[in-house]
Amino acid sequence: PDLGEGRPIRVEIIVTVAAGGTTPTAVFEIQDSADNSTYATLIKTEAYAAAALTAGAEFVLTLPDAHARYLRMNYTLGGTSPTITVTAYLTGE
Repeated sequence: PDLGEGRPIRVEIIVTVAAGGTTPTAVFEIQDSADNSTYATLIKTEAYAAAALTAGAEFVLTLPDAHARYLRMNYTLGGTSPTITVTAYLTGE
C-alpha cells in the first residue's frame, strides 16, 4: 500500500532482445486484481511494430491512482513466429 509514497507508480519496460520473426508486433498490458485470481486490464498499449521493438527500446506506463492490490504485466505478440525478450519493473521515481 505504500508503494510510490505519493508519487505516480510507473511500469518501465525495456526490450533486451529485439523482436524477431515475420512482421512481429507486441501489445503490453498492465492488469490488476483484488484477490490475485481475476485480473482486469488497467492499461493497454497500441500494437508496437518491429521498428519500435529494437534492443534497448523503453516504454513507460503510468498506473492510475486507483488500482487493486495485485498487479501483473501481460503482453501479446503478433506476426509469424514472433519472439521478443523484455525486462519490466515498477518504480515510484
